[in-house]
Amino acid sequence: MAENGQEQAMLRLAGYAALIDRYGFEVIPNWHRSLVKTSGIHRIDSTEGVIEEVYPPKYWPGNTLGEHLEFALKHDGTNLALLQLAEREDFCEKAKLIDLQNRIVDPRFSESDYRANQNYVGETVAWQKEKIHFACPKPEDLLDLMEGLIAAHKRMDERGVPAVAHAAAVAYGFVFLHPFEDGNGRIHRFLTHNVLARRGFTPEGIMFPVSASMLKNLAACVSY
Repeated sequence: MAENGQEQAMLRLAGYAALIDRYGFEVIPNWHRSLVKTSGIHRIDSTEGVIEEVYPPKYWPGNTLGEHLEFALKHDGTNLALLQLAEREDFCEKAKLIDLQNRIVDPRFSESDYRANQNYVGETVAWQKEKIHFACPKPEDLLDLMEGLIAAHKRMDERGVPAVAHAAAVAYGFVFLHPFEDGNGRIHRFLTHNVLARRGFTPEGIMFPVSASMLKNLAACVSY
């Protein structure tokens, strides 16, 4: 019990969770909650349907409302202004994807082009020990692969491929290629909304909870 109490003392709410707690907002319970720990590594836990994402101390945003709101927009979900744009603009082209990446990640990790380094999808299991789940395509192959994905997207748009199949193909293709160092997962989910909204599949102002559905059914997603 003492260890659990010490663990809680080392954790501080951040982002939307901090704002809700501090100002007593009455909101629909969120499926995701961010916390920042005074030491340790990034990890994700799930408790009673709520995803708790624990960040290392360098992620602490500060103490002001604005700082926690900025953290929320970057780490708790997609910027709401971008969601409005998603209903009107086609983001599946190189310049807009780079601009989108710059908007949603920490400025330290913004890109001016597709990544120039080899990256991997995995998890930290211990100090300086990583478990690799997927080796992403080589950076020298990215330009041709991304041009192929964008061309396929435009062809599906022009030929009226069913919206759900179209969105799934574009989003999966993007996250498989992992063209940026950071932000690929968030952009993948944004592109799903972008295609469905532009194709008229979702009503105006409505967004399917793709992230929540994936995290609550993680075992099923991983098995595919």
